[in-house]
Amino acid sequence: SALGLFSRFPASPVGAVAARTATYYFKDPRLNLNLLVAPGFLVVFWFVGTANGGASLTMVGPLVGWMLAWQSSYSVSYDNTAFALHMTAPVTGLQDRWGRTLGMVAIFVPLVVVVSAVAMLLQGTPGGIPTNLGASMCMLLAGLGVGACVSVRYALPVAAPGESPWKSRKNNSGMANMLIQFVTSLLIVGLALPVWILLGVGALTGNPVFGWMALVVGCLYGGAMLWVGVRLGGAWYDKRAPELYQDLARIR
Repeated sequence: SALGLFSRFPASPVGAVAARTATYYFKDPRLNLNLLVAPGFLVVFWFVGTANGGASLTMVGPLVGWMLAWQSSYSVSYDNTAFALHMTAPVTGLQDRWGRTLGMVAIFVPLVVVVSAVAMLLQGTPGGIPTNLGASMCMLLAGLGVGACVSVRYALPVAAPGESPWKSRKNNSGMANMLIQFVTSLLIVGLALPVWILLGVGALTGNPVFGWMALVVGCLYGGAMLWVGVRLGGAWYDKRAPELYQDLARIR
């Protein structure tokens, strides 16, 4: 279709933002690099594990979920000054947040599911797929909720459109940026605490029921944290979109 991904999403403000977000991930080198890193983790962990006598791939799925969720904190920063188009469009903060989030979910969820399942199969522990997938999905969904808030609260520096994905830029807030990134990382991991508890109990008891519980809790609880994050991020967007644009314009 000439409309590309825009024909795959609903004809609504949320659908339009979601289609644009998904399109960026496939066409913008700064973003699709993140998609290549996900299977890259799988390959690296497998080779390292094999070289050391056994492939330990348990953390690959959760790590990929965390990585994809963490970089969602930069979603507005990647717009650069084109963010002005969002400000002038008849799109509410909630519509913007849901659109961006659903555009990422459409790509990230299948990617995390595949990486998590393949990791467990390569490790020779297919019975661990529910447990691993529960942790991976919780990290991803809850983390996207965090990103929906952080990306409108702070304009973190990224390479400008057309620049090398490896180029670094500054906004004269180096220490603050590092602190935000550190706190965001810890928050994503910390929000997955209910799943970590179930994983620990399952490991101690050896009861596979806890693995399936981790999968259910990871998806439902992670989805709830995503909903909260989108709602809060939407409210922040409506309050400080002009200020956020000014922050983006200062990044050099």
